[in-house]
Amino acid sequence: MGKKKQVNHLFSCARKVLNSKKRILFVAPVEFHVPHLEPVINQLKQNTMFEVHTLGPFSDVSGHRHFTKQHEMAFVTAYDLVVSTDFSVVPYWIAAPKAFFGHGIGPKVNYQGREPIRDFTYSFCPCSAFYQVHKQAGLQCYKIGLPILDNPTPPAIQPLLTSFGLPTDLPLLVYAPSWSGTSKVISDIPTILKKLELLSEKMNIVVSPHPNLLNPKRYSQYNLFVKTSLPVNRPGGAFNTFDLCKAAEYVVSDISSVLFESMALGKIVLFDGNREIYEFSDAGQILEQMLPEVPTVNWDEPLDTQLTAAKNYPQPNCFIQNYLYNNGRAGLVMEKAIKNILNIRECNE
Repeated sequence: MGKKKQVNHLFSCARKVLNSKKRILFVAPVEFHVPHLEPVINQLKQNTMFEVHTLGPFSDVSGHRHFTKQHEMAFVTAYDLVVSTDFSVVPYWIAAPKAFFGHGIGPKVNYQGREPIRDFTYSFCPCSAFYQVHKQAGLQCYKIGLPILDNPTPPAIQPLLTSFGLPTDLPLLVYAPSWSGTSKVISDIPTILKKLELLSEKMNIVVSPHPNLLNPKRYSQYNLFVKTSLPVNRPGGAFNTFDLCKAAEYVVSDISSVLFESMALGKIVLFDGNREIYEFSDAGQILEQMLPEVPTVNWDEPLDTQLTAAKNYPQPNCFIQNYLYNNGRAGLVMEKAIKNILNIRECNE
């Protein structure tokens, strides 16, 4: 144990004796992870039992201590629990127990299994795919769900459409392709964009790709999103992908969490046909469970007729209710889990 961590450990032990209020640090390395943590942060801030700190690109920092970078933090500041959306970004000197927060429900099972768990003890799992992998990795897993889905108030549709230069009298379709470090299993984005462009006079279409697809260092065909005539949602804009899906009537995607979250929201969801990413991600079984409830787009056929058919597609929603934990009450379940962890946690000398 390094000197900084030893000192932090001593302060952590002192906190357990001298302080009744539990101090929790929430960590998110990138902007699009933040909205998933915010509902829980706001919920805990209303409880006098907790003191909340945040580290990362949080925009709403009212009413709690916030750090943008690690170097702003004092290593003597002790915490009772750290909750992070990433295993690799928690300051090494923090001696508190650490919990991973599953920030999406896309079933990239092999990716989840490759992540080093480091000195994490807990995993707040949003869905069955996370739970199975993290349980095998030795983490103490809690079946939580996604708090961001508890009260999914959609944004005002007119300002959203206006921000993309779209008319307000057409339905909205969101296309949200995911990214993979193995380019051959990324969806056929060139073909899909061309087909969507043909439909743009009949429907409002916004493309909201995974941020890595817009990065020339991560995706060689990033320029597709520059050349397309369709509006593209980019990081740092007024609306994130989840906002768009809440406002949309249709959502088209592959293995992205967006597809599964939109199912939970009751949207008309269509699978873009990229089976390869599921097989590559060891999620073929999940795909087979999903397909009876989600129509697959045939990009060789007219898309408008397929959208009409999808509107009348029987959607019992059984798959997502079995796959996603605690839909509609995840925030309360997570608060209960945090209380459970902190109540049973003792200071190990």
